[in-house]
Amino acid sequence: MLSYTEELLERNVRSIPLNVLMRQLLEESRSRGDIEAAELLFNRLLQKLELEDPFGRAGDLNNPSKVSRQRPFTQEELSTFRKSIATLVRYSKNPERARKYTLFLLTQTDPPLRDQHTEITCLINIIYVYCNSGSSEHMKQGLDFVKLGLERGLKLNTSQNNTTHSPFRDQASVFATVSLKILRYHHLYPSPDGLHLQDRPAHPRRV
Repeated sequence: MLSYTEELLERNVRSIPLNVLMRQLLEESRSRGDIEAAELLFNRLLQKLELEDPFGRAGDLNNPSKVSRQRPFTQEELSTFRKSIATLVRYSKNPERARKYTLFLLTQTDPPLRDQHTEITCLINIIYVYCNSGSSEHMKQGLDFVKLGLERGLKLNTSQNNTTHSPFRDQASVFATVSLKILRYHHLYPSPDGLHLQDRPAHPRRV
């Protein structure tokens, strides 16, 4: 008997509602930890969105070409795509797979599919995957993504981020939190303004 995901993969993609693809992708990646099945569902989503490469081939995560379409996207289409790619990055089994999904977003799609909020979300998610891999090599590579976040204007000033009850109130707070393990590994500290890294902790200014 086919699983529900297998049924969706065999059905004509035109007959599958966007919210059904999204819900099943979340189920496979977040609840079941089957990122391979989630990736197959994401490829179906690319087909549902009628995204094609320059040669007219259906969009695919394993195709290195850019994907696009001529007609405008609906808000539901944009929201589904953005949430799906961010989910794949967050629940990737290893940094290599997370990097694959992140690079797909950054190098193979253009606005409005890709927006700044989704870019930052995927950046935060891939840092999370890197810092939890347990590999010294991955900790070194993860630092590059922390630096990329700083280049994009995110801050590491945790003292400001902790002024409310929830440390996850915005992307800057989450960025500071997930980056902490990598910074500790490299014995690095945020600058007083949170926009740079330094090898000594910032000392409060005397008055």
